[in-house]
Amino acid sequence: MKFTSPNMQGVPDRIVLMPGGIIRFVEFKRPGMKPRKLQRIRFKQFEEMGFPVTVIDSMDKVDDFFKGVMPDDIQAAPISARGNKKA
Repeated sequence: MKFTSPNMQGVPDRIVLMPGGIIRFVEFKRPGMKPRKLQRIRFKQFEEMGFPVTVIDSMDKVDDFFKGVMPDDIQAAPISARGNKKA
């Protein structure tokens, strides 16, 4: 789910809602790019409240992220194996 906060800059790009009440925040970056200073401050604030923020800069990291948060009883094809189809 796209996350926007009109009154607060530097928030992560996405909120990922998973079965079982799992909530994760994700920031997408171009390969090799890092979060800006304000983003690092915001991410730290989120993490201090118990909400992890993951920075992803490649398709492999997308797959790794979902492997790490998906409940064991849910299986999904790797994102990188799905191709680049438009809906």
